[in-house]
Amino acid sequence: MACPDTRDFAAWIDLMPGDESRLIVAGEVKTTSGNLLPRLAEAEPQGINPRDLLLVLSLEQCGEVGTDDVAYRPVRFEKPAVRDQYATVTVLSDGEICFTLEVTEAS
Repeated sequence: MACPDTRDFAAWIDLMPGDESRLIVAGEVKTTSGNLLPRLAEAEPQGINPRDLLLVLSLEQCGEVGTDDVAYRPVRFEKPAVRDQYATVTVLSDGEICFTLEVTEAS
């Protein structure tokens, strides 16, 4: 799968008091069926820059039956992180770079 159509992606570290700080990457991915769901997972291995998190975007079939609608479906990735741990997140699909996001901080 080449890079799918995406929109509204953002990456931020949630530093709000009371909870463990977390890196959150969220957006929407265009799929051609209701049972095709987007997924983000950490790439293995990671790259040489520890401040650039590499994520792999894939589409997973969930069940045999799904609607035949083309729609943008939400995807979200979270992991523990601390202030300034990541500067960027690079999203890959089939080894191809789809896009790179700058990481912001929300406190």
